Order: sequence, then structure tokens, then C-alpha cells
Amino acid sequence: MAWKPFAVVTVTNAGTPVQVTATRKPVHAVLIETYWTNSGRMYVGDSTLNVSTNTGLMNALPPPTTNVFPSVSAGIPSAPNGLNLSDLWIDAQNNGEKVIVSYLEN
Repeated sequence: MAWKPFAVVTVTNAGTPVQVTATRKPVHAVLIETYWTNSGRMYVGDSTLNVSTNTGLMNALPPPTTNVFPSVSAGIPSAPNGLNLSDLWIDAQNNGEKVIVSYLEN
């Protein structure tokens, strides 16, 4: 298994979720980390993500601090490549903010 970088995902317009990738990408585990220049919250969800109604919301990440970069991770040990990066969507509190996505490949 190898841990690999995937993408820096930018939410151009806050309130309009962005799909991590439109292409199917099965992975063993995923790590989503806030970008160091963010000043607002980042939201992780599924294709129904709507922050104003909490629909499809899986996690809300606070802005980073000098020493802490909030993150969320998931993996399914009993199902190699059981996660699909195209099932994940990102939204932001502020325009132009980002997350770093990396993954574990089986």
C-alpha cells in the first residue's frame, strides 16, 4: 500500500459544492485536510451536500491555526478500495478556499 497525493480542491463559490473528482477513483482510505491559507470552515459531504440545511453533511472542518491543520479521514479495512473519491463533495464558508486530498491505495 502507498499513501499518495490526489489534489488540492478549490471551492470557487462558497455554497456551491465541488466534487473531489468526476472520475471514479476507488481507494482504501482518504484524508482531507484544510489548506493553510483558509480563513473559514470547509465542509465535506456527499452529492446532496447543502450546508444551509445540513443535508449530506459528513464533516465540518474549522479554519487552520498556526500549529493545527484540521482534517477528516476515513477507511474501510475490511473492504480494500471500498471508498470512491468521486462520492465526496467539498463546500466552503468563503469563496476560493481549499482542501488537500490524499489517499491510501491498496
